[in-house]
Amino acid sequence: MAARKRYMTLLALAAAAAAFYALNVLTPLYADDYSYVFTFEYAEEKFRITNLSQLFYSQLNHYMVMNGRTVAHTLAQLFLMWGKPVFNVINTAAFLLLGWAMQALMTGGRGTSLPHWLFALFGLWFVTPAFGQDFLWLTASCTYLYCVLLVLAYLIPWRRALEGEDRGGAWRALAFLPFGVLAGWTSENAAAAMIGMEVLFIIAFALKKRPVRAWMFTGLAGTLAGFALLIFAPGQTARLEGTGGFGTLTDWLYRALSISWNAFRYLWLPALVFLLLAGLKLWQDRRFAWRDWLAVGIFLLGSLASAYCMVASTMFPARAWSCVVIYTLITVGCLASACDWPRVSKYLLPGLCITALVVAGVLYAQAVQSIYATNRAVLARDESAAAQKAAGATELVLEPIAADSRYNCYAPEGDLLPDSSLWPNTALANYYGVDKVHSTEEASENG
Repeated sequence: MAARKRYMTLLALAAAAAAFYALNVLTPLYADDYSYVFTFEYAEEKFRITNLSQLFYSQLNHYMVMNGRTVAHTLAQLFLMWGKPVFNVINTAAFLLLGWAMQALMTGGRGTSLPHWLFALFGLWFVTPAFGQDFLWLTASCTYLYCVLLVLAYLIPWRRALEGEDRGGAWRALAFLPFGVLAGWTSENAAAAMIGMEVLFIIAFALKKRPVRAWMFTGLAGTLAGFALLIFAPGQTARLEGTGGFGTLTDWLYRALSISWNAFRYLWLPALVFLLLAGLKLWQDRRFAWRDWLAVGIFLLGSLASAYCMVASTMFPARAWSCVVIYTLITVGCLASACDWPRVSKYLLPGLCITALVVAGVLYAQAVQSIYATNRAVLARDESAAAQKAAGATELVLEPIAADSRYNCYAPEGDLLPDSSLWPNTALANYYGVDKVHSTEEASENG
């Protein structure tokens, strides 16, 4: 019976991989992808990146003039240099690894829990408010999938150490310094919450009277250094100043209210499951067994920190909630691991699984329909651009492409502006090799 369950779970993982890969194949390039195909190096003309030397100088200048997300955007330009087919395969593996890393943090052990792994993948599918932008859009996934995966990989040894699986040593301490730098140099709210959780882990070790190893301090020093490289990049500073800075106390209060409302909108389902599990755990223990709640508390506070640290930002788009969702699902999984599951009807669990599969299937069909329509629209626009160029046009008139599905990376407002001098029109003009790209809306306004 156990072997059969294991076989069915592995089959479900394979099906999830195939389904996710198909969405990757259907998803076209979008917005920033058209910019990151080309170098950010100072040059009279922008040219496509074709080698690692060009990529290095592109990112060097990008750090000075754009933002500090060097780790994420190095990956983005690397994938764009390799091509979308290569990205589709690697991205599918990365998404599965994200689920694996989440289950490792839920259980704290070295073994792999297939049910926790499936819970992580299904949780991401159901809860993530901008799934298409976070996990399918090439450039954005490098920030919201790959960078968060790096952060989770960094946190796994901390979680295992909390459960008693710990190895010290000088080599480990040395390795965690650069590992920490990379993890801190990822995305703003994911890394900020990670640093807070490192401190909480150290406090938890003290409470459990476990030794605090040298690698924990070198890792913490590395994450602080990496976060500083991210936040204090010249391009990041200029960008912040251009959007009004950190804001006033009134701005922060207003943003905190907005974050609270969005947290309710996006996270009500895992929050409900968390409350049910918390009630079950307290009822089983008849008292507060604080040792069982340490990991739960660390990731709960981490998820709150990853959300509310964004009061310091003028923007908190839906795609930046992915790490909040991930930390929240890990919190729920940690609590589920701490519970003693009561014996229930043999029909309950299969019934819940079948219901989840049916709902996931309906959502998947809708996602495929939306992304396929966008894919066709992009191909049609490419054909229109080629036809206009063949006719001798140096200024193109193209249709904006919009989508209204959280599984589609294209935004509802469309991807072109009614002003050819602004991005993203300029990025698309560079991509097509013409002087200007006008949206059909701009053309109609001009008669």
